[in-house]
Amino acid sequence: MSDRTERKLQIIVVDDEPIVADDLSDIIYDTFGKERNLEVRTAYNAKTVLKMAEERSCDILVSDIQMPGMSGLEMGARLRERFPDIRVLYLTGFDDFSFAYEAFRQNAVKYILKTEGDGAVLEAVGKEIDRIREKEKIMERIRDAEGRYTQMLPAYRKQLVMQLMLNQKDGLDELEEGMLVGNLYLVFAQLQGTNNRHVKTKMIAASAVSEIAVGAFGGDLNWTEYYLFEDSLIWVFCFDTEGSRSQTLFNLVRKAQRQLEEQLKITMFFVVSEESVNGSRLNEKYTEIRTMLTNEILQGSSGVAIRHHGEAAVSDPDNVKRISALRGSLENIQLLIRNGSVLEAMNDMDRVIAYLDTHSQAQDLFALEAAQSLNAAVLSYINRNGMIPLVVQAEKAGPMGSGAYFRKLRELLYQESEKRVGSALRSVAEFVAQYINRHISEDVSTSVLAEVTGYSYGYLSRIFRKEMGVSIHDYASQTRLNLAKEMLSNTNLKIYEIAANCGYENTAYFIKTFKKSTGMTPQDYRRK
Repeated sequence: MSDRTERKLQIIVVDDEPIVADDLSDIIYDTFGKERNLEVRTAYNAKTVLKMAEERSCDILVSDIQMPGMSGLEMGARLRERFPDIRVLYLTGFDDFSFAYEAFRQNAVKYILKTEGDGAVLEAVGKEIDRIREKEKIMERIRDAEGRYTQMLPAYRKQLVMQLMLNQKDGLDELEEGMLVGNLYLVFAQLQGTNNRHVKTKMIAASAVSEIAVGAFGGDLNWTEYYLFEDSLIWVFCFDTEGSRSQTLFNLVRKAQRQLEEQLKITMFFVVSEESVNGSRLNEKYTEIRTMLTNEILQGSSGVAIRHHGEAAVSDPDNVKRISALRGSLENIQLLIRNGSVLEAMNDMDRVIAYLDTHSQAQDLFALEAAQSLNAAVLSYINRNGMIPLVVQAEKAGPMGSGAYFRKLRELLYQESEKRVGSALRSVAEFVAQYINRHISEDVSTSVLAEVTGYSYGYLSRIFRKEMGVSIHDYASQTRLNLAKEMLSNTNLKIYEIAANCGYENTAYFIKTFKKSTGMTPQDYRRK
């Protein structure tokens, strides 16, 4: 903390002998006043000190003990009741144990005999100034930390709620529980049609619903967060007070739906949770509402609904966790397949297929949802890559959407992807080989080739060895040696010229390497 930002410390010196009080005040100010940024005031009795402290706070009190009317000890006790942090230094001309005992009983910071001189007083005052300044620095750091925490709280809380809904977090610590104190309500929205998937459209819709709720509930709404998914939106509303909010939310969402559909030309279906939950039950409520939303849409419903207790088919906690994990797998499949990473999506596909094998789509809403979601993702990839014949083959194993169908389709996709990956790797290896042949007189080390191709050093080495059956270094060495043999046989170039054209560091190294490989020097090879 610099002098420019330090507050001015307040010191009061009191002694019933004015000369003593004035002299001591001057000494303290001359020693510390400007350098340590403090103000020194002087009083001659306890009554004046009490009044001065009420008018302006006092950090350090330097007081005589024996004064008429009210003693310094009594005055100190009264000041401590009003100002617990005041630092009190007692002065006395008598080495009396009873004075010292009472002073320490009041937590006085120092008991000084006047016979010890001004140096003892200045030393004690200087130490107390240091302690106060250090405490202020600590408090400033604490305030800064609290300020940063306050700024980061909304972002951390938003991430925390997301993790709890998607079952990505096992439990809450004490601090996280404090972030989610209150009654939490969830609202789900499904956007219909491809035009509704634009981020701008979803953000406008999400913000509009949040603002309508904030305006309606006012201070009763503690906080609200919204989350954007591929084709859906989720809002979490936190209320401080008890009492059902579902019907009010239902009415507000109906109002928002009409406005959004009119102004943005979008189609949305909403589900509002009928009861509040705490943070630990967010995943359960998330799964219930999402399942109901899917059911309503599959049945052709549109508009706004409230999820009433008992409607969801996934009330078993273990099943809730399993469905939550599978829903995460479905979202991962969509992301990976959209990016063309079919092989990376195989493990998630296996988990979904295993669920479809054991759950009837006619009786299990999530099984129906999972089958439709997986089919949409896979068919999108197949259409983009011209693989329609794979669907025809898969349907021979079972009807579209069944576990047998997906299992066969997964097998075919895996085989096709392996072929494409193998072909791509072969192309990279062949490109490297061609580059080496064209630039054999230059630096064709693996690091240079990695920079040229954009692959990492290690990955490129593994690809080349796997596809070409030899390391990049050995391939380049053999290419140089073959070129040297050809030049020795068919040209009249000098040995050093051939070495340079073949990319050898110097002629001596070329001769040594050539002889090691062929058993003869370049000159002997030419004569032969």
